[in-house]
Amino acid sequence: EQHYFPNKAGGPLPTGIVSQIVSLADKTDTLAGIFGLGMKPTGAKDPFALRRASLGIVRIMIEQKLDLDLDELLEQSLSIYGDRLESPDKAGMLAYVIERMRGYLVDQGYAADAIDAVLAKGLTHPLDIVARLAAMQQFRSTEAAVSLAAASKRIGNLLKKVEGGVPDEVDDALLNQDAETALLEQLRSRKPIIEQHLQGRDYQAAMQATAVLREPVDTFFDEVMVMAEDPAVRQNRLLLLNQLHTMMNQVADISRLANA
Repeated sequence: EQHYFPNKAGGPLPTGIVSQIVSLADKTDTLAGIFGLGMKPTGAKDPFALRRASLGIVRIMIEQKLDLDLDELLEQSLSIYGDRLESPDKAGMLAYVIERMRGYLVDQGYAADAIDAVLAKGLTHPLDIVARLAAMQQFRSTEAAVSLAAASKRIGNLLKKVEGGVPDEVDDALLNQDAETALLEQLRSRKPIIEQHLQGRDYQAAMQATAVLREPVDTFFDEVMVMAEDPAVRQNRLLLLNQLHTMMNQVADISRLANA
């Protein structure tokens, strides 16, 4: 009986591991088959109840704490069909399920901008997404979030204008202002701390460690002209900002926060 759960919006979930596995297998098989035949649902028509199946997959994974990869699950379902599908579309299926998950997360009370910030990372583990969301929900209400989110957006715009990429290593000899030296020192000291928290999936601790960068980042933008006339100095500062940008956005793309 629980193979069919949840059989309605907000309905009970399968409770045993066997029924959970069978339920997930059936729902992903349905998605693979229908999408593979080119019969994708539209906003008005969903005759095969793919929306309900997708929401069921999301709820089972998150609420029953099954640490599975959506991408791998859909890949396995498609592989069973072999070459019998006209147009296997894993990317389309994944996007469809992720969009249903987005609606589910909004209904769970998560802020839309925090959801967008996390989903922008292209993640496919629902439990990991929820863990990152919890951290972002907390971080987005801090003063550091306002400052760092704005900085992330500003850096992103600067890096888009760079042609030919930036060097691999910051050249300490080209640092001629205290603010850029201080920022580099903070980046180097914060990096192992943040990486350790990320490896342990302690995303709240990772964001707390990231928040410490607020003051040196603000000082840098107040005192340093990034686009210096000297090409070597300019490239060096862009590399520094590129490293900062990567470090700030490991949990989520914070530039997508509404207060950025």
